[in-house]
Amino acid sequence: MTTMIGDLVQSGQLRRSIGQTKAQIQTLTTEVTTGAASDIAQHLRGDLGALHSVRTALVRLDGYKTATTEMGLIASAAQQVVQGISTYAADLAEPLMSAGTYGQSSTIKAMGAEAAEKFKAAVTMLNTRVGDRAIFSGTATDRAPLPDGANLLQTLSAQVAGATTAAEVEVAVSGWFDDPAGYSATFAGSTETMRAEIAVGEYAELSVTAGSDALRDTLKALALAAMLDDGTLSLNSAEGARLASAAGSALIEGSTARADLTAELAVTEQRIAEAQTRNSAEASALEIAQAGLVEVDPYQASAQLSDAQTRLETIFAITARMSQLSLVNFLK
Repeated sequence: MTTMIGDLVQSGQLRRSIGQTKAQIQTLTTEVTTGAASDIAQHLRGDLGALHSVRTALVRLDGYKTATTEMGLIASAAQQVVQGISTYAADLAEPLMSAGTYGQSSTIKAMGAEAAEKFKAAVTMLNTRVGDRAIFSGTATDRAPLPDGANLLQTLSAQVAGATTAAEVEVAVSGWFDDPAGYSATFAGSTETMRAEIAVGEYAELSVTAGSDALRDTLKALALAAMLDDGTLSLNSAEGARLASAAGSALIEGSTARADLTAELAVTEQRIAEAQTRNSAEASALEIAQAGLVEVDPYQASAQLSDAQTRLETIFAITARMSQLSLVNFLK
């Protein structure tokens, strides 16, 4: 009986040793493969303060990465829109001036039709969204800043109906765009600046909206030119020419303000790009520091793995030998 109990105890000890050694081999294999400690708390002797600080900083930088990516896309899209509208204005300005000086009624009317299409396209561009955010609505990114361009032209057409002189058309169009109850009331966005923290204490702002003076004045000039093709007007050739010249002149005068918007957006894009570079460099340094805190000595881990494998082989050999013992073999 004593021998049987002793054998059972020894067998149990061997099974436990096999289990423990297998678990150790699995842990050491993972450490050799990844180069990182499996039990970080034990590896750092319970001092996790430095590791916690590094990981907190990495989480913060990951947030900045998201912010800079989103703001970078928004600023880039806004830049493309402003440049696109500037191109529309530049394409129309000189031809309108020429039409006002030399153009015939048919030419002036065609310029008006082209201006109407460019006005509608400009409004569509100002309603651009990046993801689910309307980028020219300030902080009110959930809604488009302007209604459809065709609807705006219909509103303006009602404002100028019956006008017989270029001056009357100018007063009506300018009055609507400058009146707080006109264009400003139509603008559905917010005057508050869209901004996001892109680094510690550093923010990127997108202050350009569809309500910005430069963009509003450009739309005003395009709308003025679009009235050349408005059927409610009764302009003779001379008045049509004056209106074409006025619209062309307004588009040229607005070029400086549009260039300023382009420069402002370029500065914002540059600040975002610089923040991305700094944040990326800091994240790389922190990742290296984190790896240094949790890394294991590869040579030591390999030696321990080899020892554990040898120990497991020895246990298996002992187990196999014990399984061969019998009364007959014992009596031989």
